[in-house]
Formats: sequence, C-alpha cells, structure tokens
Amino acid sequence: MSFDDAFQKFPILTTKRLILREITMDDTEKIFHLFNSLETTDLFSPPKFDCIEDAKNFIAKSKKGYFRKWFIDWWITLKDNNLIIGSIRLGPFEMESKATIGYFISGEYNGKGIMTEAIRVVVNFAFEVLGLHRIEATDHPENHASSRILEKLGFKKEGLLRMHQWRNDKWSDSLLWSILRSDFES
Repeated sequence: MSFDDAFQKFPILTTKRLILREITMDDTEKIFHLFNSLETTDLFSPPKFDCIEDAKNFIAKSKKGYFRKWFIDWWITLKDNNLIIGSIRLGPFEMESKATIGYFISGEYNGKGIMTEAIRVVVNFAFEVLGLHRIEATDHPENHASSRILEKLGFKKEGLLRMHQWRNDKWSDSLLWSILRSDFES
C-alpha cells in the first residue's frame, strides 16, 4: 500500500483492546458529550461545543482533512463496547514523508497503557504503510505521562520550543519529540 492508497478507504487499526476508526455523523452526540466532559487543565485545552451543530462541523472538518490527504483522525474505541475514549491525529503531512502526531484520552482511561498501545499501532502504520521518514510530537513540559509514552515508543526529545502553543488563554512552552524511520527499524 502506498501513501495515496491509504486515502482510498479509511484505515481501521486494531490492537488487543482497541479499534481505531473513522468518526461518522452517527458519532455526533458521542463527540459532543466527550469534548464537553473533558476537563480543561494547564496541560490540555479541549474544544468545547456550544451546540450539536458544532460537533457536526468538527466531524465534517475531520472528514475533509482525510479526503484532502492533510491528516488522519483516528478515534480510539474499546473493542468490548465501542465507546469513544480518545483520538489520535497523524498530520499534517509534509511532502508525504513527515507528519506530526497529536493525541488525547479521556481522563478515566489515563495510566492504563491504552494511549501507548494506540500510538504504537499508528506509528507502525505511519512507517510501514505510509512510508513516512519522520514523525514529530509536542507536549507540555509538565505533561510527564505524555513524555513517558513518547520515550517508551522510541521518540527522542529534541528540545524546548519557547512560548510555542496557545493554551488556556496564554502562550506556553512545548517539548519537541521525534522518531525517524531508522529509529523505528532498529
């Protein structure tokens, strides 16, 4: 499968406990409630939807991003009950060889290895199927759980990006991480 082939039919990824799938308009209520139940912290600022129409627009943008080969949004669901508990975005893509990865999980599922499991299957897909050369991630310097996940998966910390992201009405620093195809293969 090539980079372009991955955008012909949405790539559903599975692990022992999870299904990473496309979001559909049937998920509108779930997404509305998920984002509006997520807690805003200094480390994470989820979008809040004022109405169900906002959730529909969010889903439409996700589908448009995939259709235009800008990014892939996977929604993390538990195999046993199809409950949406988080998301991973791979992209934007640069020259079909580089991408950023971003992710979140509902608080009650933190610390259970779910995000490590989900990111691992996305990284495998990125290198083995899409043929990417590099994946980057950023996280807040105080988000130690995210840093541990990235380290465990072979990402290398590259440095501090000063006043890099707008979070909770202020600029904050980010750590830059990356994994190269050569890191992944070794």
